[in-house]
Amino acid sequence: MSTPHFLAHRCLSFVFPLVALAALPACSSDDGSSDTPDTATDGSASDGAGGSTDASASDAGDHDAGPTDAGDDDAGPTDAATTDAGSADAATGDAGTTDAGTTDAGTTDAGPAPKRPFVAHKLAIAGVWESAFGGNETLSDTAWATPYGVASVAKFDNDKRWVITQNSKDDKFNPNTFSKVVWTAPKTETKDGFALSSIYVCTVDFGLATADLAEATTKTADDSDPAKSGCGSFGWTQLSAVEVAGTWKTNFGSEEQINRQAWGFAWLRAFTNGKNVAYTQNPEDAKYGPSTFNKLTWTTTKDGKWFYCTVDFGLKSLADAQKSTKEADATDPAKSGCGGFSWTEMSAK
Repeated sequence: MSTPHFLAHRCLSFVFPLVALAALPACSSDDGSSDTPDTATDGSASDGAGGSTDASASDAGDHDAGPTDAGDDDAGPTDAATTDAGSADAATGDAGTTDAGTTDAGTTDAGPAPKRPFVAHKLAIAGVWESAFGGNETLSDTAWATPYGVASVAKFDNDKRWVITQNSKDDKFNPNTFSKVVWTAPKTETKDGFALSSIYVCTVDFGLATADLAEATTKTADDSDPAKSGCGSFGWTQLSAVEVAGTWKTNFGSEEQINRQAWGFAWLRAFTNGKNVAYTQNPEDAKYGPSTFNKLTWTTTKDGKWFYCTVDFGLKSLADAQKSTKEADATDPAKSGCGGFSWTEMSAK
């Protein structure tokens, strides 16, 4: 994978340059963190996420090294060439929402429900995550993409909470080598009225010649206080799910599900919780704007309700969507501000 993203996060000086999970100096420490798979992997807000921290030799844990963010079922937020990363909850199945009737400036799927943007993954932490160090990481059963590069997934164990990744052959620091990344059990906290789910990841060993050697490493990490320490001499890398994840009722009488791989009937490609913005991609068989990208924004919750608006849509690439400067007026979302219409109202199911 690319530079351990832990390193990238922890050892900002070394890590940012790293593109592979294993690229940084070892950030491993000797405490094993054992975790159970994401309890809400099916995309609900509680979905756990995982990332690997790729420690640079001196950085014990930026999860930057691990395959990160790669592959959120087809929608890699990092736009990294990952494919097929989905919500960890293969069983969640209804990633698709019936938001067909919304008047949102951007609803692109009105009409018969298209193919659901959901792929069942075995990796419990599969999906799109936001790293505490910035940017998104997308994970799937086969890849982990981060802002620093993409690593392939060689094997994983959900019960023991570890992933073995392999850097690409053109990785700048450790081409073709293997790393072992561990993750913590997911935890949920209330933020802006939403149940925000997150996990911590740490690359405990890297630069190994084979996947078997990576799996057999005795290096571990201490997850007693992952936000501050335990990954080598650094904290672990925190990965958070999109804060609005869950199953919601809309004011149009439909039900909409948002999870780590999809927002309604569109793939979730990237998001930033702090800015209340998400970027999605319509499925290739969408009735309107097939395969194009959209920019969405949402409000905080009030009286158990929140609103979202598609401020731009039909864009050719994720990069175009992220460059869009279009905004919505949240002064009175129940009545106006989303193009010439009201925003879509969401309430707990």
